Amino acid sequence: MLGKSEMICREILGDQYFRLDPQLEREISMDDPLVVPELTMVANECNLDAVFEWISSNLYKGTV
Repeated sequence: MLGKSEMICREILGDQYFRLDPQLEREISMDDPLVVPELTMVANECNLDAVFEWISSNLYKGTV
């Protein structure tokens, strides 16, 4: 299910919208600095192949 902000971004940006949204094992408070190491670990383990493909296809067409 899409959140309201994602729906709005998709509507406004169309093909220029890409969301990287790795699944977290639990709900994490956005204002808790103690979770930074956990979020850093999630970010470092995230597969970015789809992001690079989207960038190559949508932002740098024919240049990468």
